[in-house]
Amino acid sequence: MHKLGVIGGLGPMATALFMEYVIEMTDASTDAEHIEMLIHNCPQIPDRTAYILGKSTENPAPHMINSGRMLEQNGCSLISIPCITANYFYSELSEALNIPVLDGVKETAAVINSYNLNHANDKITTVGIIATDGTIKSQLFQNALNKYNLATVIPEPEDQEQVMSLIYDDVKGGRKIDNATVKRLEGIAAKLYEKGADIVVLGCTELSVIGRELSNTEGYADALRALAQSTVLACGKLKPQYNAIIQPKRKEV
Repeated sequence: MHKLGVIGGLGPMATALFMEYVIEMTDASTDAEHIEMLIHNCPQIPDRTAYILGKSTENPAPHMINSGRMLEQNGCSLISIPCITANYFYSELSEALNIPVLDGVKETAAVINSYNLNHANDKITTVGIIATDGTIKSQLFQNALNKYNLATVIPEPEDQEQVMSLIYDDVKGGRKIDNATVKRLEGIAAKLYEKGADIVVLGCTELSVIGRELSNTEGYADALRALAQSTVLACGKLKPQYNAIIQPKRKEV
């Protein structure tokens, strides 16, 4: 069995939720059958979006590489990073490490494509993206989804400000996730449905923390769940009946 390494703390709540999802998806009937994990929870790794946007000169890549090397040296054979914006540095990480690193952006796109392959009469054609400024501006999801011939839509600037507030002020800021928080996320998603999105990607792991409080997950694809599923699958322990189920938003008739 693989020993899983996790470069965590980006942020801490998302890392905790990722571990919960991995355990939930693992085919195990005893404690000993679960996946061995080493989690380096390092919140001091510099902010990814700030660096991508040129607001900081602190490059997070060397810090993530150091974390990955430590995990590798301690016997890990696979690495997951529960931070979507971190995939901006994917090439640097994968080149510097001798073990595979999973890409949460590509895994999310693959889950959506898998849905289309199995639903010829109800295909997703347009995907809304809710993510950090760094992820949006570097077009991580746009590029990954376009490879599957999927169109994308993103929030308007004023709504993108709200996205960043949800990520940084609410989840990273340690505020209680209440109904008002969820409604703000749903309001941003609603505008993307109006732009033609069949489904909206929760493309930041902090948004996944809010997303688990949604009363109805129809019309959403959670990048953290997609990453967790691909991680457990790569470890050879995915529950046989498990799939990251997504359901497009029903069209108004």
